[in-house]
Amino acid sequence: MSRRSRHAPGRALVAAGLSLGLAAAPPAAGLAQAASLNAPAPADDAADDETAPQDPDDVVARASLEVDTSDIGAQSPVLLRRIEELGDIELRRAEILPSRGPRDPVIKLVIVPIDGGGYAIRASLEVADETVANSEREVLCTLCTEGETVERARVEVDRLIPFVRDQARAAAEAEADAKPRRRREPARQGGDRTLRLDPLSAAGVGLLVGGVVSLSVGLPLALRAPTVKPEMPLETLDTRVPGYVITGIGGALLVTGVALLITGRRRAQHPAVALAPSPGGLLLTGRF
Repeated sequence: MSRRSRHAPGRALVAAGLSLGLAAAPPAAGLAQAASLNAPAPADDAADDETAPQDPDDVVARASLEVDTSDIGAQSPVLLRRIEELGDIELRRAEILPSRGPRDPVIKLVIVPIDGGGYAIRASLEVADETVANSEREVLCTLCTEGETVERARVEVDRLIPFVRDQARAAAEAEADAKPRRRREPARQGGDRTLRLDPLSAAGVGLLVGGVVSLSVGLPLALRAPTVKPEMPLETLDTRVPGYVITGIGGALLVTGVALLITGRRRAQHPAVALAPSPGGLLLTGRF
């Protein structure tokens, strides 16, 4: 008795493979939406300036104290030391820091004797060897003792402290105006990281997915050797033919999907309409 080979089950497998391949290809519009990768929202650029101008009330004021008692004579070293000590205490109390450069203000006190007894105190504030307006004053301490002269000198140091602060504020404002503010680099126009596929590219991706599914179904069927049905020894189950068919369909889907994907990407990269020079004027080219 000869064994008969029936391929009815094979045709059923072909139909099943085709349905799997076609069902695996999603619609172009739906895939285009699914392929959109939303990038995180850009950081808030509420602060445009990296560095804000410093508050003038918070500027650091610096100054030095110079005392000249060379014309007094024998009492010069004593007066010089005591005036410098009290003057430095007054500056520290007012939070005036020691100067660090030639552009910092200098409080100058010149103590000279006057006829009939006593001392004259000439006080001024200088910046870069120039006297600050309205800061210069001469005080006559007639018949004053050394202790009283030292106290009047301390008062003059205290009078000049507001001038020192004004100079510090003016210097800070001038530096802030001269220093250009650094702004953050604006976001690039092409910085949108959302990926949107052209309809042709979306259809190509769908066909690629369907091709992969078809190959995964067809190749095992094409490579399986014919087997005898246990319940029907006279019939064999041969899946090679439907496997070849499904594999071929999967390959065709892959090739077509790649072609559509490349075409869609090229269309997205090039404008639909363009103007080109021609011998007679301008030539309008594009897709309509």
